Formats: sequence, C-alpha cells, structure tokens
Amino acid sequence: MTKGIKRRDFLALMGLSGAAATLSCSEEKFTEKWDPWVKPVPGMLPRKAWHYPTTTRECGANGLWVKTLGGRATRINGNPKHPLTQGKMDGRMQSIVQGLYSPNRLKAPVFNGKEISWEEARKVLDEHLGKVKGGGVFALTGAISGITKDIWSAFVATHGSTGKLVQFEAFANSSMREASERVFGKREVPLYSLEGIDMVVSFGADFLETWGNPVFQQKSYADFKADFEHRGPHYQLEPKMTVTGANADKWAGIRPGSETLLALAVLKELAVDSHNLSETEKELVTALTSNVVSADAVKQSGMNKKAFQTMVDKLKHAKHAVALPAGDLALGNDGVFHHVALLLINKALGSIGKHVNYNSGLSGDNQVVQSEMLSLIDSLNAGKVDFLIIKDTNPVYVLPEGLGTKNAIEKAGFSVAFADVLNETNSLANLILPGAHDLESWGEVVSYKGINMLMQPVMTPRWELYQAEDILLSYIEKAAPGTFVDNSVMKVLKDKWVKTYAAEGADPEKAWRGFLKDGGHFDLKLEGEDLAVSENLTGDFFSTYKPQTLSGKALVVIESGKFGDGTSANRNWLQELPDRMTGIVWDSWVEVARKTGKKEGWQIGDVITISAKGVDMDVPVMLTDTIAEDVFCLQTGQGHTGYGKLYNRGINAFAFYSKKTNDLGDLVMGPMAAKVSLTGRKHRFSMVNLPEIGERLTQPLSKSKADVEIPLYGGEAYDRDIYQWTTLDELHHGGHHGHGHGVDKTDPKYLASEFPVATDTDWYDRKPRTETPVVVGRDETFYDDYKWEMTIDLNRCDGCSACTVACYAENNIQVVGKDQVGKGRIMSWVRINRYITFHKKDDQLETKVHFMPMACQQCGSAPCETVCPSLATYHTKEGLNAMVYNRCIGTRYCANNCVYKTRRFNWFDAVFDEDLAWQLNPEVSVRSRGVMEKCTFCIQTINKAKDEAKDKGRKVQDGDFKITCQEVCPCDAITFGNASDPNSLVSKTAKNPRSYQALDHHLHTRPGIHYLKKVEIDDSGKHA
Repeated sequence: MTKGIKRRDFLALMGLSGAAATLSCSEEKFTEKWDPWVKPVPGMLPRKAWHYPTTTRECGANGLWVKTLGGRATRINGNPKHPLTQGKMDGRMQSIVQGLYSPNRLKAPVFNGKEISWEEARKVLDEHLGKVKGGGVFALTGAISGITKDIWSAFVATHGSTGKLVQFEAFANSSMREASERVFGKREVPLYSLEGIDMVVSFGADFLETWGNPVFQQKSYADFKADFEHRGPHYQLEPKMTVTGANADKWAGIRPGSETLLALAVLKELAVDSHNLSETEKELVTALTSNVVSADAVKQSGMNKKAFQTMVDKLKHAKHAVALPAGDLALGNDGVFHHVALLLINKALGSIGKHVNYNSGLSGDNQVVQSEMLSLIDSLNAGKVDFLIIKDTNPVYVLPEGLGTKNAIEKAGFSVAFADVLNETNSLANLILPGAHDLESWGEVVSYKGINMLMQPVMTPRWELYQAEDILLSYIEKAAPGTFVDNSVMKVLKDKWVKTYAAEGADPEKAWRGFLKDGGHFDLKLEGEDLAVSENLTGDFFSTYKPQTLSGKALVVIESGKFGDGTSANRNWLQELPDRMTGIVWDSWVEVARKTGKKEGWQIGDVITISAKGVDMDVPVMLTDTIAEDVFCLQTGQGHTGYGKLYNRGINAFAFYSKKTNDLGDLVMGPMAAKVSLTGRKHRFSMVNLPEIGERLTQPLSKSKADVEIPLYGGEAYDRDIYQWTTLDELHHGGHHGHGHGVDKTDPKYLASEFPVATDTDWYDRKPRTETPVVVGRDETFYDDYKWEMTIDLNRCDGCSACTVACYAENNIQVVGKDQVGKGRIMSWVRINRYITFHKKDDQLETKVHFMPMACQQCGSAPCETVCPSLATYHTKEGLNAMVYNRCIGTRYCANNCVYKTRRFNWFDAVFDEDLAWQLNPEVSVRSRGVMEKCTFCIQTINKAKDEAKDKGRKVQDGDFKITCQEVCPCDAITFGNASDPNSLVSKTAKNPRSYQALDHHLHTRPGIHYLKKVEIDDSGKHA
C-alpha cells in the first residue's frame, strides 16, 4: 500500500508520538525515548493533534500553523494570529510539508560525489576553511533577515576582509523602491491593502495569485465583492488573462508593454478634477503628462475607447478606489516609470495611507539586488573566491545560460552547500551537507513593519543533520569569541527577542513562551498617513520615457501561481494541481489566442519554436480564449535539470532574462518581440478541461441561447445552468433570477430544456427525509440531530485551489502522474470547474471566466446509492453520502451514475514514495486498488467534534469546528455546519435569495451543497 515505511516502524513511531510532539518548544536537544503508552507522557493523549505556529523563508510575509500528529507534521494552514494570513493559506504554501518529506532529501554529507560521515565532513570543512588567509570567504543565500542574516554576515566578517554576503532571488522589486523614493522620499515597498475599497483597477497585478501578498488580498477582495451596497467594478488590464483577470468585472486584453502608457493616460484624466492633489501637485502632474495624448495611448494599448472612458469616469466617482501596478516581469525597462505613474494615480485617488501604506511597508534593509550576483560571478571568474558557502538559492537555474553561472561556481577555491534537496546550484559544491529543513529549524523572518515572525522546529529530524546557522555559530565563536551569546541559534534568538520585544519588567521565560505560542510579534497597522509628493520628482521625469508597446508577435513571461521561482516544482501535489486557466498538469506550454492559432494553422499540442532575445525555445502550444491576439505567454517554474527524472520537465522561462542588469541592478524580462515557427512535432497534454467542450458554458445543457454567436467555434452559444449568476442591478431591484437559467419554470426557454423537466412531479416523492425512517419499523428518522450541509459562495470564490491541496493533505489522496490524469484518472476529491462565457459589448466579444468548486454533493436522493450492489455507499441519518471502503467491490456503477462526476476509482494501489509516507494523516485510511473514494465532508473531523461535544454533555454547536476546505479557504467562500439547527450559519446562508443547488431543478438529487450565485456588475449600474 505504501513504500518506504514498514508496519513495525509505523507502530513504533506511534508509540513515540507523545514525546516527539513536545520537541518544537523544547530548548534542549531532543532525545528519543522509546516508551510504550502504558507509561504515558503527562498531558499527552495518543492521536491528539498539536499545532505549532512558525514560518519558512519560502513563505515571505506569511505565517504557518503546522498540524502534527504522532510527532509528525501532517498539514499546514495559516497562523490564525498572523495579521495578514488570519488562519488562511494558499496551495503553494501548504505544499511546504512535502518539501519536509521529499524522497530526494539528503541524509548524509557528500564530498566530491561520495557519501561520508559527519565526522569526516567536519574535518574537510575545518581543513579548507583553515586554508583561507585574509579573505576570500563569500556566502550565497536566498533572501534572509533578522538574526539569520546577522549570523551569516558575522561568519563572512570574521573570516576575512574581502568576502561578502550575497543574497539572490529570482524576482526583485528595486523599481518599486526607486519609484517610492522619487514620489514620496521613501525607499520602501508599501503594503497594498484592499480593505474597504469600492473599486480597483489593476494594470496587470495578479494580486489573487502571485503579486503582493495574495492570501491577504484574497480575503479583502472577497469582502469587496460581497459589499453589494458600495461595491464598484474591478477592471483588469493585461495581455494574458490571469486568475485575477478571470475574477474581474471587466477584463481588457491590452498590448504587451502598453501598461505604463495607459497608466499615464489615466493619471492625466484623473488629476484635473482630483481633490486629493494640491495645486502644486496638479501642476507637477500636468508637466509630467504633457506629452501624453489619452486617445493615442488608448489606441496603442488596444483597449476599447468607450471602456476606457467609462473606467475613468467610475474612478472619478469612487470614494475608496485603488490602482495596482503590473508585475516587474511585464515591465522590462519601464519599471520605475510605471510605478511612479501608479503612485501618482493612487495619490490622486486619495489612496495613499488608506490602501497604499508606507507605515507598514517593506524597508530597504532587506532589499535583494540581483547585480550583486553578477558581481560574484565576476569575482569567481577572477579567482578571488577562496571559499564559497551556499544555501537556499538557485542562480544556476534562474540566470541566463550566457552568464556562465555554473562554470563560475565551479571555479571557487572550495565550495560548501547546505541543502535539504539537490538543485542545479548546490549540486556543484565540493562538500554538500544535509541541512535541516525550515520546519526543523530555528530562525527569524522580518517582512512588513509590524510583522516579525519566529521560525521554530515542529518535529525532530529523522536522521543526523544540523541547522546551518548552528554550524556557522561554532566557527564564529572560534574566530571571534563572544560575538553572540551562545553557539545555539535558539538561545541567540531567545536572547534577542526577549530584549527587543518583551514588555519592560516581564518575566523573560513567560515572554519567550508567548512569542513561541503566537508565532512572532505582531504590531501591523493597516492604515498609514497621506504623504505629499516629494521634491525628488520633477516635471521632466518622463522626458526619457519611450513606450515599448509591441504591435507584432510578442512574448510575455508571467510568474507561475504554483511554482513561482521554481523552488516548489519538485512537489507532486502542485504538479498534479491543474493550472487554473488551462487545466494542464505536469507540463509547460505557450498560451496563444485561438484566433492567432487559427490564422497560423496551429492545433493544441503543436510544438513551435519561439525566438526572442537571441534565445530559441521549443514549446507546445495551448490555444485559449483568454489572451490577446498575437501574444505568446510562458510561465516560470518548470524546466529544471537538477530535480531528478520525475520533476525535470517542461521549459525554463527564465532563459529569457536579460544578460545585463538595469540601472537599479535588476535583471529585466519585459515584453519581447518574437519570431515563431512550426517544428512539425506534436506534444500530448494531460488536462482536466476539455478544450472547446467541457471548459465552456457554450456546451448546451439547455436550449437557452446566449446573446452572441461564436463563429470561431462554428456554432451558437448557450448558457449552462450548472453555474448561475445574477447582476448587481438585479440584486438591488430584487431580481435574483440570475443567468444560467433554470429557476423560472414559466419561462419558455426553461420548458424547452433538453433535460427532461418534470412539470408533473407525482412520479418523484418530494416528501422531506426528516419524515422517513432510517430503518423500516423503527422510530428513528433522518436528520434528528444533525444534517451536515455546505454552502459555497461563487461570488467570493476566486478559483485559487487552496481547498484542493488541503484535501490532498488531509485525506491521503494519491498522486497518479501525468499519464493517468490524461486517462481521466485524477484522484482529487475537490476540483475547480472552469467555465467560459462570451457576450458582445460595444461591438467587441467579451470573455468571462467562472470558477466553481465541485465535490461530492452529498445528495439527499443520490443516484449513486441506488446502483451500488454491495451497499458500499449509502445515505446516513446525518445527511452524508457515506463510503464504506471495505464493502466496495469496484463495479464503478456509482461513478457512472454520478451526475457531478465527483467519485474517484483506485486503479492501482496507492504508492507514496519513501518519506512521503510519513506525511499521511493517521486519522484517514489509505484506499487500496479496486476501491471507490470521494469527499466525505471530513467525517473524521465531524466525529471528533461530536466526541468532544459529548464529553461536555451537549450537541455540536455552530462554530465548534471547521472542515479542511473551509478552514484554509482564503476567501471565506465556504460555510459548513448543521442544517438541522435553524440558527446555524449554514442554515441561514442556504436560505439566501442567491442560493441554488446544482442541477437539482433538472434531476431532483437534493444536493447537500448550496451554491450562492455570483454577482456580476454592469456598466449600466450605479457609480462606485
């Protein structure tokens, strides 16, 4: 059933669970003590979950809340006390636990390709570090801060005078810092907040997936969309529709490189009537935009003129609007110009301080400048680096091949790498030391002002390894005794935190325990102060600006929402998580507009060669309706060569980075003029969306015609009523009928439905099951105490897939790989359906995307139950569609009869490679070959809550617990509870006028999940 862990080992581990769970807050080194539970650990209970707040360097500004069972970390959520995450977490951060249990983790030191002992490794390290005389010691790390940075800096400083600590990251933000200094005299990155907004215009910021702090922004954005009284529109202006663009009210597919020009046109229009600019500031803006002709800018961008004017008018009337800049990958050399324009727009809107906050921004102290890495390459090539130590960075993967990063690192006198897994960079080191994972380490992460996070171990390492900073401290003590208070990172950290953050006169021990319990020290202020425009900005600032709008074929690169800089590309949850927009798994592709593909004669899967910036790359084509014409889009994160056979797949989009840095020291990407040619080869994708069929709402589930024909598809468009929406105007006037029809049974279109709509329902017993006995002849009826139901607000859900990843972690769902997904055998219990609609607006075809979470609907009259010959699936008295695995004989009749297609069949025994088996949740069984499985509303969590309520002598109350998908959802789109309680939130939400049950009006399945219609906003509605 699993590989890499034996039954005897598992039972032994369970016996250890109580002692191991105490590790994370222990100040002494953990010592394993193998005692049976007949001699229990005081205060511990077997199978009792413990949660530890911590963070990792990969998290950025997010705090983690790690669940441990039996001494093992099993799942990650957001720290509930963290002011930004507020107990929520996205899919990428949840997958960090897979890094802890990676099958590729190093277990012993490696010297010149050969495994050695730690004793031998220490001797090698001592020998080569001792040879360094007078300097030449360099350290290469990822972005670090706080005490971690202090230790690395001290190590370099105490071992010579010519060395340097170099930090390298794939993405930089120097242009935002430079613009902030120009406009407001602050060299910082502000905290952008969507709290309390009534309108948002994004010039390409994918703020729901990659830009800023997505988890924080998702919650605020969902609240914005739910404020029906004050809500205005969300405009997204970008060449390729991102997840954020898919959620926008109005998406404009503009030309690549036109973001800054369009921003200047908006600034010029707003400044004239702005009450938030002084007369001096208005004069400055007039000078800055003197060469801008709004009509020409709009024309060059490809945006509809009327749509642009409507957007500007709404901005002028909005009271709490905010404008968000494009990501730096899209801007190229326009970065500073663009951010200056956006900061001035927000100044004109009155958003500085309210939604663009410098009081809680990222200071310049922790800035990563990419040019320092290029300087290190020069030093390596010049033979000036005697000793190089590497940790948590991968410049060989990120930097263009022409820079010769790999050859340069190999020229170091001696190189050492601390690594949990090998990558393209650390594998080049002479000595590779297996380092502790961040979830096994102590540390500190400083991000926004007021957010200081502690990193603490949540479990003990399972073999001999050491934290890098502990080893560095031992060498610092030898070279410069007394530099730190101790040789232990934990004790150095404790000393600093007690002195810095503990209240005056507080008990140090109690204060320290409080910091560990909270996961840090938080004093974030979401609102700052309005700032005047600095004298640093002069009227001729844009005199050197030259628009880089591309009119022909253009290549753009965007950050992947799953893989980011590529660090997480070796986690199979993320590889098997479908791309939000295309549904592709385990692959790379270039996204191209369907019109462009038709013009070129391409089909999905055709391999083309893209040539830009002197780089030629072969990549398969994915044709979509969510990208501007003649735009070619790649995503970062794939294309590794150092992650092993399973994860070395796809193409590396970082190859298109410039080989030189700009004036700020950053590498640039930006829009690129591209040449393309067909290779004649074909590539087979595995995807969960069926191109041109299943991904669209144009598949006619009913005969209700939409208001537009789609000649591209060769047929008419239809609304599909599985997904329903209404408009803000209809909501205000009590309409609620919505689109995606099926509610008004007197509508002739409804009666013309292709599905058999029953006007006479005598054939179907609509008597509620509350009057039905569970067993004939007994008094016990259904739903006496509980009926577990769920509501999903489609207006809040943004399709982020956090629920999907959380379900993998909680319910031991197996990953089957690309080939099996291609055969329709993906095992995820929660999928995110993506639908597309087309409507004509101002003589333009308007594309809309809709996301719909779909899991087992827990039907009250389930088609699956009636066909199971072994009674493996049945309806419980608490309203669940139960699944008894031991009864299942694998006929798959139930899956065939499920109209929602949410049942999953195990074609093979689940295989969890080596260490990944340690992540399994011991509360949930692993299903074997031939067994059907599906969502059970986390029955293990429900039963636990019932047991705890029983101990207290009462029933489960509303809010006593949350199931996994509900707990992680950053948008708070999911409500779950007891519908038999009329006062429960789920019961009240299910009675919302926007509520409907998917396909129930067609099939009468009585789903236990209620959806709330999405609320669209129309240009004809009121101003924000």
